Amino acid sequence: RLYYGYGKGRASNFINRFYRMPGLHQKVLAKAQALRNNQLMDSNIAERVSLYTSVTSTYASRMPDIEHNASYYPGIADNFPNYVSQSHAALVNYGIPLPPKHRSPKFEGDEIVFRWRPAHDMNGDTITYDLEVSTSPAFESQNLLMQTTRIAESSSTGFTVEKSRIGSGKRYARLIARVVTNPDRFWQTASDRPIIDGEMRVGVMEFTVP
Repeated sequence: RLYYGYGKGRASNFINRFYRMPGLHQKVLAKAQALRNNQLMDSNIAERVSLYTSVTSTYASRMPDIEHNASYYPGIADNFPNYVSQSHAALVNYGIPLPPKHRSPKFEGDEIVFRWRPAHDMNGDTITYDLEVSTSPAFESQNLLMQTTRIAESSSTGFTVEKSRIGSGKRYARLIARVVTNPDRFWQTASDRPIIDGEMRVGVMEFTVP
């Protein structure tokens, strides 16, 4: 999910902030619809496909091009209008939020304050968070120390847990953001991707409790 749709922009501070501007998604939708109503109408795409295919198909289907273009087959270009239509539909129905990002926890006496940079829903819907803490980066059920769901969006600046629930030593936190209108479909993991024990652990933060 970090590599799908708007999630691809997470790695750029500029694009990430740009995507979070109020009303940005609605402007993208409006522009996409304008293109579909004009330059990217199915009939216009089909016309261009026919024109370009008449020039390229003769060469694409014979040596030496066919040797390096194994995915080519007669009629593949006929699906181009469908590709655009499907992409437009995916954009209209898009609901996966931009990812949150772990921040280092704070230790305050007998409490631990978990913090993260908030997620963002492109449609402006409310987000809640699921937080898990484990003694293992694989989060097997037998190693879970804590599992809390539906943390309010306002808690992204700090969710306090008694240290006794976590214990001392090396620990791992996993965070998921969910859109309240459809939490099972529209969710996103944290953008952290640390390498732990030689394996990338998406959405996980490693930390040590003193």
